[in-house]
Amino acid sequence: MKKIRVVLIAVLVLTVLSAFVACTGAPEQTTTPVDIASFFAKTKKTSEEVEYHVTAEGTIEIVAYTDSSSRTEVTIPDEIEGYPVTTIKNFSLFNTDTLQKIIIGKNVREIGDWALTNNKSMQEFVVSSENEYYTAEDGVLFTKDKKTLVCYPTAKNINVDRYGQTTDTTTYAVPEGTERIANRAFYRCGYLTQVTFPASLKEIGDMSFHRCEKMGNVAFPEGFERIGRDAFTYCYGLTDVTFPSTLKKIDAYAFSFCENVRRIRFLGEKNNVDLADKWQPTRDGQTIKDLVIE
Repeated sequence: MKKIRVVLIAVLVLTVLSAFVACTGAPEQTTTPVDIASFFAKTKKTSEEVEYHVTAEGTIEIVAYTDSSSRTEVTIPDEIEGYPVTTIKNFSLFNTDTLQKIIIGKNVREIGDWALTNNKSMQEFVVSSENEYYTAEDGVLFTKDKKTLVCYPTAKNINVDRYGQTTDTTTYAVPEGTERIANRAFYRCGYLTQVTFPASLKEIGDMSFHRCEKMGNVAFPEGFERIGRDAFTYCYGLTDVTFPSTLKKIDAYAFSFCENVRRIRFLGEKNNVDLADKWQPTRDGQTIKDLVIE
């Protein structure tokens, strides 16, 4: 009898609710099944050195690391929980004061543009020799074929005190065979005074040299084709820029706030170059009146 009563009450409640929905004109609702796999895939977990997600595909994404205020070295392992570590997500290992060394395991195949940037004390990258996608040369991170320079360690060859201060500067020659400098590869590398480009270089990505404030003039080789958005913003050391005849495109804001540039020369026909709006050097966001472009 009690069971019958419960059923009748349930029917009555459903009838009242149905009438209420009809009267209020509320939209019809449909039930969507919960995707349990996706839910657990984005549940953040923590190991000894890193924080991570287990994806629905059964791989690991690194999203942060532990002890970020004091740790000087982080190892991205080959596996966690038996799953391969394949991805270092954006903002996972960036903007630190103490991190000096990152060791990358054999299964990493994707690294976000913002994943490794602005580590003020960073000295070197080390990559497993078994990794099929990335390698390190003299502490600098490259794709395995060494055609793309992925990330330059901000404080390479720099002695930084415990307060993050130094008076040291350094120079760097991009190795021959490099064809592309990736987005943000030299982001805020403020200790660099000179960077030499190889004859093989064809492209510089977005924000590649953003705030390399001490870096002097650079020479673009013949065969070079493209400069990305914000590529040289706030590079105060630039004074004279010459583009090769092979240049095809300069993206927006490529030289914004390069306030000390006084002359720009195109060795090829300027009209054949795809020049985005506001590509040229500015001072405080305004046109530099005595800038000569020829």
